[in-house]
Amino acid sequence: MNSLLEKRILNSSIVNTSKIKGIERKVLQNKIQKFVIDGKIIKIKNGLYAMVNPLVNDIYSNKYELATSMFDDAYIVYHTALEYHGLSNQIYNTVQVGTKKAERKI
Repeated sequence: MNSLLEKRILNSSIVNTSKIKGIERKVLQNKIQKFVIDGKIIKIKNGLYAMVNPLVNDIYSNKYELATSMFDDAYIVYHTALEYHGLSNQIYNTVQVGTKKAERKI
């Protein structure tokens, strides 16, 4: 069971603990905490973690994937969408996402 849980966590670039079903919450928290301590994943926010590439010591996921995983119904908008599709000449540090939730800056 633990090896199956490890494979589920380590085989994705972003881990959302609310989407992992069938595992006792305390067991999942302990496993996630062990991976954070070992440096295999980093915490983005509560319940959201990103895998770390050990060769470059940075996360695997790109800024678009990370931003859209913050909320369940998030999608990229405005200049970010143009940049993603290669229709913009400028590269921005800020990623704009749309969602049905209330607006707040993260």
